[in-house]
Amino acid sequence: MKQDFNYLNWHKDHAKAWRIMPPPARPSMGEVSIFEKYLQKYFQENGNKIKVLILGATPEFRDLCNRDGFDVTCIDINKPIYESLTLLQKSVNGKEKFINANWLTFKSKQRFDVIIGDVPTAMFPTRFYKQFFQNMTNHLVKGGQLIIRVPYQNPECNLPPKAVFQNYRNIYKKRGFDIYTATFTFLALHYLNKSKSGVSLSLIYDRIKDLYDQKVILKSEFEESKKYYENLTLWLYYPTEKFLNNIIKQCFTIEAKEFSLDYPLST
Repeated sequence: MKQDFNYLNWHKDHAKAWRIMPPPARPSMGEVSIFEKYLQKYFQENGNKIKVLILGATPEFRDLCNRDGFDVTCIDINKPIYESLTLLQKSVNGKEKFINANWLTFKSKQRFDVIIGDVPTAMFPTRFYKQFFQNMTNHLVKGGQLIIRVPYQNPECNLPPKAVFQNYRNIYKKRGFDIYTATFTFLALHYLNKSKSGVSLSLIYDRIKDLYDQKVILKSEFEESKKYYENLTLWLYYPTEKFLNNIIKQCFTIEAKEFSLDYPLST
């Protein structure tokens, strides 16, 4: 496979930024509870101690699985990120294992009962999706489950940036939502490069700065947004829902789709 995109575009600056990031950059409490529900359901139906593979190093998922006593392995291509995010964990049992490998190409003799991940498909272009889902099936036991949070092109997010910030100002701020939580998904999909089904965080930052220069948003709104985007070059990918479902169905049966209701347009 030709490696023509940056697998390592998560670097230490992103790990430092993670500490302050709200949803949807991190899973919300409501989203974590959905993962917990399906993990516990699998555990209750199968009885034995289950083996869980976590895609990446999401502290919330590691806390959840370690707290519940599951046999936990994390896999990520970027070991420094794994080590950095370990510092944000609340539940550490000392038995967690780590595989330093690429989700798309890793091969292991191990088979897992459940594989979980927070927006793993946002980390690479859509042309690699079939390879990703096929590799997940290769590492699950018979009857195993893949539970992931997946962003996609939601038509409900079709709002111009001016309206996005007006909604934040008039609705979501009054309800206590962070500006990033209330605006990110709308902005990401508005500025999405449709030919690539992707968007750069640095591009979103540049456009927010343009909005401030054009006096569309307040200085306080620009400064609050700035801390979430400045110096981050990460690309995120959003397939259409139809494309996503077609790819998944080639490898899995879709058992359920759930959405958290604790923030606007959760994924």
